[in-house]
Amino acid sequence: RIVRLSVSHGVCRESAAGFGAFGAIHCLALRNFAQGYRFGKLALSINERFQDKELLAKVYISVYSTINNWTEPAQACLPPLKRAVEIGLATGDTEYAMFIAHTHCVISFAVGKELGEVLKDMRMYSQHMLTY
Repeated sequence: RIVRLSVSHGVCRESAAGFGAFGAIHCLALRNFAQGYRFGKLALSINERFQDKELLAKVYISVYSTINNWTEPAQACLPPLKRAVEIGLATGDTEYAMFIAHTHCVISFAVGKELGEVLKDMRMYSQHMLTY
């Protein structure tokens, strides 16, 4: 619905998360990776345009855990995911920050990152979970 409203009435800061989720649907359900990738890029562009850190985690989880891994090397998703965890925690979006932390660890393991580094990240994120 937010995509339809954004097309009809113009974009707002929340449109970024909507387009990100719409892109994820294109990738996961429709298997239309090129279209999903375009919606993901649009989501990032809208988020950047509004300089919206409060919704960044919601945008990044769609783009970097569901969309871009079909079109870009998975390793390229790791720095943005790490950034999203930090910003999510800083803005109070603990729930999404922890979802992203989990995703960061899973992708790190899947791409063959050194296990000691993966374990270090997992311990750090576990501590965040206890703290927040």
